[in-house]
Amino acid sequence: MSALILLGSFMILVAFGIPIAFCTGLSALVSLVVAGTPLSAVAQRVFAATDSFTLLAIPFFMLSGKLMEYGGISKRIIRLVETLVGYVAGGMAVVSTIACMFFGAVCGSSTGTVAAIGSIMMPSMEENNYDKGFAGAVISTAGSLGILIPPSIPMIIYAVSQGASVSDLFTAGIEVGVISGVALIIYIMIKSKKCGYKGLDTRPSVQEVWVAFKDAILALLMPVIILGGIYGGFFTPTEAAAVACLYGFIVGCFVYKQFRLSDVPEIILVSAKNTATVMFIIATSSLFGWQMTILQIPQSIATGILSVTTSKILIILIMLVFLVIVGTFMEGNAYLVILAPLLAPIATALGLSLVQFGLVMVVSICVGTITPPLGLNMFCICGIYDVKIEQVIKNIIPFVLIMIGVLMLVAFVPAASMLFL
Repeated sequence: MSALILLGSFMILVAFGIPIAFCTGLSALVSLVVAGTPLSAVAQRVFAATDSFTLLAIPFFMLSGKLMEYGGISKRIIRLVETLVGYVAGGMAVVSTIACMFFGAVCGSSTGTVAAIGSIMMPSMEENNYDKGFAGAVISTAGSLGILIPPSIPMIIYAVSQGASVSDLFTAGIEVGVISGVALIIYIMIKSKKCGYKGLDTRPSVQEVWVAFKDAILALLMPVIILGGIYGGFFTPTEAAAVACLYGFIVGCFVYKQFRLSDVPEIILVSAKNTATVMFIIATSSLFGWQMTILQIPQSIATGILSVTTSKILIILIMLVFLVIVGTFMEGNAYLVILAPLLAPIATALGLSLVQFGLVMVVSICVGTITPPLGLNMFCICGIYDVKIEQVIKNIIPFVLIMIGVLMLVAFVPAASMLFL
């Protein structure tokens, strides 16, 4: 009865368009109350879900990303990448993709990457006669790499929920992020040659490259400090996030002078709102997952999937289809907290490590950010620039197929994510 109430109320709330955080929290609360669970235990569980040192990295990375966004980092990264590769076929689209990969290494958020890079590159691509829908599809997809290339907030959430190593997930994320970026660039160049999207007229001189590099060197040092500090054993991911905040503040305020001390309260407020949204999702989704565990729903699902077939390949394919479909309807952080406990035991039973399956889930989220009906990245790019969602959807199908191909590669070829572990 409690399981029926839990799942039934959740689906009803989702059908009415209630935000996913409230759907998980309310349905879990109703089910627990019906089951006779004291409200004090509910409150303790919600608190315990967010009482983690590792999760402290989330507000710090949120803040460091905003400091870098306000501090002019995205402009300098774009200028450097444009100097290096802007002359190739589809130069502006290639620049957008690589710039998203670099900015993702300091942001940790896909929508943040889309907003920062898209606001600059969408007008540039339109000036160079790119189709608006194609330009929007490029930035929407490349922006999704912001959660693949570390630091990644979804990876931190997955690591906390499953007891996986954040450092190992970050290492695997670099590999998968580069594979994804290269695949996107190859398609962009082929498409651009077909459509006549040319690059810059002249190749850059050594002096121009050096000038652009000097201007962007402090921006490029950000991911080096974060990842180098973690892998060098100098600090934990949480401490790295705090160091990134300090570095972003000094560079943006005193070196680049893109914002003033009076702007800091606004930056902190925006970061705090984003952090509160993520932490609320984690808290309510954890309560939902806790009740599912009590009711042994994960075990039932695992038994059901494993009873369908004995073929390892077929079971993994079933899980991938399930992840992609659910990812198109569910916000990424809630997706991780709810589904990871359900499917991770099945994945490990099939021989996938927790790190490999974590990358599978994160790539699935990337697919969800560029796929209707949720498609947060698509709606984000349409919100910051005058492009219709229908135009983006028309052009984004090949990009979705590429990311699904990456998902299959990560799931079936361990070396695609585990080569350096």
